[in-house]
Amino acid sequence: MADRFGISKSLCSNTFTTFIRIIANILGQAIIVWLPIEVTKKNLPQSFVKAKHHKCTVILDCFEIFIERLKSLYNQAVTWPDYKHHNIVKVLIGIAPNGYITFLFKCYGGRASDKFITSNSGFYDLLERDDEVMADRGFQIREELLFRYCSLSVPSGARVKSQMTASECKKTTDVANLGIHIERAINRIKTFRILKNYYS
Repeated sequence: MADRFGISKSLCSNTFTTFIRIIANILGQAIIVWLPIEVTKKNLPQSFVKAKHHKCTVILDCFEIFIERLKSLYNQAVTWPDYKHHNIVKVLIGIAPNGYITFLFKCYGGRASDKFITSNSGFYDLLERDDEVMADRGFQIREELLFRYCSLSVPSGARVKSQMTASECKKTTDVANLGIHIERAINRIKTFRILKNYYS
């Protein structure tokens, strides 16, 4: 592009980055909107109805993007989670049961917990009484949701000490199967070519 427009590579890079941010802000506000509960219920997939999750308004998750090592020691520290052994940023995303992306928050360093990011994102302000939030068990947000008269559905896992009953096992399977919807949404974002390389 720099050669095409007869400008330096640095000017081209700065201009491109600036306009990408402007376009992202404009399109983000226009495309990613929180759906009214009536719209969500009207477009609720049958798989949610059959699994008795008809009150589910959003499936929540944090996905990770690998980034290059940063110059600042502080930024290196906040983007380096011990379990990944790589610098990453985390992005909070929420989708409606039908797969439509309804919530996307800014990047946080990889050390930030899912609970911390959710608490600082303004997500709770969008919920209405009796809403059901589906998430991975890494989201320790049950108390925050109960405070707003909402519920949290997470799959049980290794943390469950006693053997699960048949109904608990079915519930866990249902939540895990329905959670595949958000994995598909995240994969659509990650397979976008601009995310195939490391960010710097």
